[in-house]
Amino acid sequence: MRFFYLISLLICFETLSEKDVFLVKPTVETKSVYSMGDAADDPAVWVNSKNSYESLIFGTDKQAGIHVYDLNGQELSFSKIGKMNNIDLRDFNGSLYVVSSNRSLNTIDLWSFNNENLFKFFSRPSPFTEKSKLRAIKIEFDVYGICMGIIDNNLIAIVTEHDGSRVQLWDLLKQRLLKEIDIIEDEINPSAEGNESEGCVVDDQNEIIFISREGSDGILKAFSAEDLSLIKRIDDREGFIDDDPEGIAIYATSASEGYILLSSQGDGTVNLYDRNHPFEYQGSFRVTFNKKGIDGASDTDGIEVISKRLGKDYPRGLLVVQDGYNDEDTKQGNQNFKYVSFQDVINNLKLKK
Repeated sequence: MRFFYLISLLICFETLSEKDVFLVKPTVETKSVYSMGDAADDPAVWVNSKNSYESLIFGTDKQAGIHVYDLNGQELSFSKIGKMNNIDLRDFNGSLYVVSSNRSLNTIDLWSFNNENLFKFFSRPSPFTEKSKLRAIKIEFDVYGICMGIIDNNLIAIVTEHDGSRVQLWDLLKQRLLKEIDIIEDEINPSAEGNESEGCVVDDQNEIIFISREGSDGILKAFSAEDLSLIKRIDDREGFIDDDPEGIAIYATSASEGYILLSSQGDGTVNLYDRNHPFEYQGSFRVTFNKKGIDGASDTDGIEVISKRLGKDYPRGLLVVQDGYNDEDTKQGNQNFKYVSFQDVINNLKLKK
């Protein structure tokens, strides 16, 4: 497995001559998800403002449920709640809201938790249950990707269609569909491979929604959070995305500035773009093996990044990436998540913000 992966990386370097890829190393890896095969998918991070060492990392097993990990990658709990594909969260009005796309029930699932003693709460068995859901919103198409945001003091979510091109904008608390668009309606070749979208992220402060379109013709797009009108097609096959863009995350350096991170799944890299229009490409990196025997991340689906300091190991924030292979020596293990200090990304790419 590793031999063929290294060969594929060499091919990527040859074909993407305009793309300089830097290497960063993980500091920690989580315990593997329980399901075999393509299972681990999307992470989300909750920062404990009172004690950063008791922050939480959520990760989906899209065949079975939701894992919760600590900063050391140790599993605190697992909830067998269904095929939870993507996950996102927001602190809102004194509570933690967690949303996930449930492919077992074809719903948007929403939970609300009091912000007090969350580390202890999520350390108990099965903190996510059907009974504890705030609501489950039934969707008429096969749900796939999901992300959450706060726009005009409303808790909103974007949900995407599996094996289709529809994207919906929802008011979560009012359970109201606000807008639906076709993600490929502006495409020159709408029948090209890669119509469906999964990865998305809401930039609350700039009121922009970023959505990636998968497949060999996949790109990244920016939309208005107000009405999902298209703002810009980003990196429109200019050579920096090598097939199948997936996870998206925002690294904030101020209220309105920072970087957009995009998982370029085809070549196992993460691309950076400026957070502000015209969203110019800033560079790329790959998560590689470290000296402690932790393997790198490849064939990455979901990513998440936090810019706040999380203890001495993450002075400029934490990046969490899903690993689609999780090579353990010469044996492929169940998929998991890798943690990277964003300070290493800043140093390698010489980011100035």
